[in-house]
Amino acid sequence: MKNKQQSQSQRDKAANRMSQVPFSVGINQPKSVAVSVVLGDSLVKGIHGPALGKKSGHRLVVKPFPGATTEDMKSYMKPTLDKSPSRIVIHAGTNDLRSKPTSEVTDGIVGLAQMIESHSSSCEVIISELITRRDYLKDAVNEVNKSSRRFCSQNSWNGFHSDATSLTCGIPQGTILDPLLFIIYINDLPNCLA
Repeated sequence: MKNKQQSQSQRDKAANRMSQVPFSVGINQPKSVAVSVVLGDSLVKGIHGPALGKKSGHRLVVKPFPGATTEDMKSYMKPTLDKSPSRIVIHAGTNDLRSKPTSEVTDGIVGLAQMIESHSSSCEVIISELITRRDYLKDAVNEVNKSSRRFCSQNSWNGFHSDATSLTCGIPQGTILDPLLFIIYINDLPNCLA
């Protein structure tokens, strides 16, 4: 009987160790490394997970879903939840701002966090605020971020704040000049190639 209990205990320990490694692990990576996942719209696309993971001492997986709404993210999140990561950072809601009231956008973000909690109580939830803008959606972004901070506080979730950044080149996101400047830019392309 003692051997049976001991072997069960060893299996439990092994299962616990395996649950800490939900994604494929590199050859030189320790097996007990914590895994964090960043799920979001196109704004997370530029995050280089492996480099940040090395600096933070855990594996960082970045999964961008350009154009995804909070409703889309529910489907995209399911395979990640099945892998039982240590923490999930959600950056969603930006693509809902043009078509939904701010309360619905906030409800969608909160719904994603609740979905994570209901699937795994040990997974840490981190909500990334929407990036502050300087266009007609600025007030909506601020309202969603304020509501998100309140829900984070009420539910013991962590929040991630991004300060507004001034761009020294390029076109600010959401401007109506994007198509016009693109046409001007490529208009002389045939002459340059000739």
